[in-house]
Amino acid sequence: QQLDIDHRKSLFAFLCAVPERKPIFSAQAREILGVLGGKPEWRKGSVIDDAVLSAALAPPPLKGGRGSAQGRAASTGAIASGARPAAAATAVPPPPPPQDEW
Repeated sequence: QQLDIDHRKSLFAFLCAVPERKPIFSAQAREILGVLGGKPEWRKGSVIDDAVLSAALAPPPLKGGRGSAQGRAASTGAIASGARPAAAATAVPPPPPPQDEW
């Protein structure tokens, strides 16, 4: 049995909106879009435009976090200048060694 065109359109619209509304679920939404978008029976009736599907399947742009080139460049510059990295500056010191209770 097959879902009607309106239901399939609604599902594609929902999955395309997930990355903006709930970024934490964007990878799962892209995965489901890839699976459903690859099935002719789900795309039958022009339920989603090829350009819209391609844009929704594209990975998100990188941000300036620790794993990005921008973040690495900032860390490298700080280390080269002698500054301590942020993680090291906020590190918790180790606990003192245990003392004999005798």
